[in-house]
Amino acid sequence: MKKTLLLSVFLFTIFSHAQTANPAWLTVCEEDTDGFALFDPSAADSQVLDTQNPEDFSISYHSTVSDAQNNVNAVYYPFTNWIAYNQTLYSRLEDFATGNFDTSTLELIVGESFEVEQNIPPLVACDDDNDGIVLFDLTLNNDLILGDLDPTVHSFTYYTTPTDAENGIWSC
Repeated sequence: MKKTLLLSVFLFTIFSHAQTANPAWLTVCEEDTDGFALFDPSAADSQVLDTQNPEDFSISYHSTVSDAQNNVNAVYYPFTNWIAYNQTLYSRLEDFATGNFDTSTLELIVGESFEVEQNIPPLVACDDDNDGIVLFDLTLNNDLILGDLDPTVHSFTYYTTPTDAENGIWSC
């Protein structure tokens, strides 16, 4: 009796699909309060990529979702919004290896520039037990810092270094 071995091989191809972080946004503060500003859409690349490797994808920005889906009429720096204060662009993230792509939104927000009070008295506390550690309530000068600004519209975030403040990195 002859035994026949039938071997079936199935080949599956797994395609990766680009995933965007949603939503992405860029905020620019402008001086003349007309609601228009220059934007560099590529400044949102890290938000669009999220944790994905930038070497694996191309990113482009478009003024309509149709343009993003068809990969036409990309916008570049310098881009000036034509809708005052808030405009939506569309990002296209395309996988170099497969050509698969995904689209998402990029919100452009124009904020008004404002000045905060610069002559704020320092916070002072006594180190009663001489251990070099003192607890400060950083919110004590909030009203002085705000001046005439509306506290329901403006908020505070405190950082340990100027570099952390510029980069929005908060640490304990």
